Amino acid sequence: MYLIRLICLTLSLLIMLAGCATRSEHKWPIQPNVDYFSLADHGYQQWLKQRSNLVLLAQAKRDFESALQLQPEQINAQYYHYRASASLSMALDKINEDELLSYFNEMNLSLYPETVSPAYVTYAIKYNQAKQANQLQQRFSELKTIIQRAIKQNPYNTQNWIILSELYQQQDQVDLSIAAATQAYKMQPDEIESVKAMALGINIKAESTSCVYEQTDLLQTSLVYFNKALQLSQQASDYLEYSAFQLLRLGDIKQAQLNALKAFKRSASYTNSLLTFETSLLLGDYETAAQALIPMSKEFAPEQARKYQLLLSIAQQDVELTGHYLGQFLNQESHEQLDIYTALLVDHVQKQRPKNEFLSRPFIESSNTLSEFYQASSSDLQANAKLLESASDTCSLANAHYFIGFKAFSESNYKQAYKHFNQVVGYKNYRQPSYLWAHAMLQTAEMGHYANYLSTMQEQIKQADANAQFELGVEYFLAKLVPYDLPKALSLLESSAAQKNEKALNLLAYLYSDSEKIERNIVKAIDYYQQSAEQGNAYALYQLGLIYQDGIAVNKDEQLAVEYYLASIKQGGTAALLNLANLYLQGQGVAQSNEKAWHYLKQSALSGDYEGQIQLALFYQKQNEELVKSAAWFSIAKEQLEPGSKVANKLAQFIQTLAVPDELVQQEIEQIQPQIKHN
Repeated sequence: MYLIRLICLTLSLLIMLAGCATRSEHKWPIQPNVDYFSLADHGYQQWLKQRSNLVLLAQAKRDFESALQLQPEQINAQYYHYRASASLSMALDKINEDELLSYFNEMNLSLYPETVSPAYVTYAIKYNQAKQANQLQQRFSELKTIIQRAIKQNPYNTQNWIILSELYQQQDQVDLSIAAATQAYKMQPDEIESVKAMALGINIKAESTSCVYEQTDLLQTSLVYFNKALQLSQQASDYLEYSAFQLLRLGDIKQAQLNALKAFKRSASYTNSLLTFETSLLLGDYETAAQALIPMSKEFAPEQARKYQLLLSIAQQDVELTGHYLGQFLNQESHEQLDIYTALLVDHVQKQRPKNEFLSRPFIESSNTLSEFYQASSSDLQANAKLLESASDTCSLANAHYFIGFKAFSESNYKQAYKHFNQVVGYKNYRQPSYLWAHAMLQTAEMGHYANYLSTMQEQIKQADANAQFELGVEYFLAKLVPYDLPKALSLLESSAAQKNEKALNLLAYLYSDSEKIERNIVKAIDYYQQSAEQGNAYALYQLGLIYQDGIAVNKDEQLAVEYYLASIKQGGTAALLNLANLYLQGQGVAQSNEKAWHYLKQSALSGDYEGQIQLALFYQKQNEELVKSAAWFSIAKEQLEPGSKVANKLAQFIQTLAVPDELVQQEIEQIQPQIKHN
């Protein structure tokens, strides 16, 4: 008996649901003295608490319809009747858009902004079906058409525009996604979902470019919307993460850490753990960075956490801990979780392993550019330049500088490594792996010497120290320790020159007269040389002599040139000796005198001047009885040349043609050497 009653009850329920899922052709029988709206509202509220009980929802829909028969214009009844109908349709996974559209069209227009359109119900059902079948990509066009129909049915509801924006995002149609989000935002600028849609759309547009860090305007605009959503959500954790993510990209690392840490302390997730670690690492807050890695290591991404633990140990200069994590990477059976940065460091520590065992090999060989680069030495400037030329944006440039820096580091060329690691940091691609690794590598003991040197100079510059200004200016010009920066170099050199620093005055004069790196300005060059010469600088006096001897941008005045040369020699300068010898020999600016010419020529040769030594050797050659002395001076000059160079080889052949005994030449050299040392 019980079983029969249960079967009858089940059949009745199925008949009721089937009947409620479609609109009846007749009105429900009603009793005027019954408050159907209250009955329906009570049933609907009960269903909200018991979503699986569709009988409650079906009865509520029927009672709302009865209420409308009594009061067709009752707005609340219209709204909840349509809502119950839409909910039942979705619960039964049964599309009946025409019926819903008839209900929708009978509603008061004021309800439209708060009500989803009938086509939206169709979309929700179709979307769930596609998602369960893993066919979202294949059915994109169908879903887009449905949601566009939903917008036509009800253009006043932001939800439709937001969904359309999300659909366009999934298809990488970024501009269309932003356009749809903008429409939703215009309608409800203080609705979290519409603000989020704007923020995500703009962020995706930035990420769709080759280097997101070159899109600071888009990132900044996206951050404005994320921060607004953060305020509207009353500091919800997911919006704290969104905000922290963008703040870190834009370089506001401290605020990024505060937001990430707030979300992390509420409930650790992979995202807020990672952001807390990255910001804390960059701020030197190593204790917090270590805390952030605990849940990542235990719950979210153990292999990823190990790489970050290695980074942290390097930044902390903990050699023992660094060795521990490197050992783990070496001993693990699978290296699938490695990246090129970790692999390079492991290989650097284990340099003696056979080449085919290097963990970095697969990464390097996958790129022709990197493979060619790593075959060259770190001192091969051409290989470095070629790698940099292959980069197309600041992201790939930062990576290239890191590889150059790390190769220099592995070959103990720490000065070059320091420069290139700093170049990586200078691009400010804060979340890029090359940035995080360069930042950590700069904390190592090998890099500490150069960091202290630059730090000391910076402190001295704050005190207007002229020597420090000159030294750092030279560093920026030569780019041996810091990246090349001509404006900074000139600014520092000029500050030093303003304090009459002779080295800065002479270097600026040279740059304005002979360098190809800046526009030539001989007037400025002469001014700087004169300021240095007034302090008795031998080099500046010699350069002024050259300028007046050659008539460079001034009237040629050989007599004045002689005066400058003599003044330079008096101050201990040797460069002017050969020029003065030639002037006396030719009688230009002075009375011709072979005796004085000979005197200054010999002094030039004894001072170690290569050209003076060659000219003196040629002078002795003209006198056949002095061939031994000629060969001796040619030999002494040859020692200043690179062994095996073309010029050195030709000079050696020329010495042989003099046909003098080697022992006599050697005896003469032994007599000359003490005089050279004395000079």
